[in-house]
Amino acid sequence: MCDLYSSAYLAWVFNRHGNLEDEYVEHAAASAAVDGREAIIFVRGGILPTAYYRADDLGVALLRFDSYDGDLFGGNARGHELCVGGMVSDRRSSQAINAARQQTDPDSQALPGQRPRHLPRW
Repeated sequence: MCDLYSSAYLAWVFNRHGNLEDEYVEHAAASAAVDGREAIIFVRGGILPTAYYRADDLGVALLRFDSYDGDLFGGNARGHELCVGGMVSDRRSSQAINAARQQTDPDSQALPGQRPRHLPRW
């Protein structure tokens, strides 16, 4: 069972005390692989090194969140890609959207992981 789902993604929210363990990552990867969707795990706390490497091996995106400030950061390489490029299922569309934003949005020059000034905090 997952916490969030769409046509392209299945996502789980790890909102517990303690660190994310590799068993949780393996469960997410196996569940998402059944129907071809991508697995995402939102993590409030830490990530054990074994879970980090296992997520990279299995292609699971780890997204770290701060529920107080509303910040969202990539917890591994795939998570960082989703934060920077967005969650568009067609990568060419994602690149086109990002190129258009850079041409028209003065806040697009923000560093990866920073929220543009015009977006509200959640």
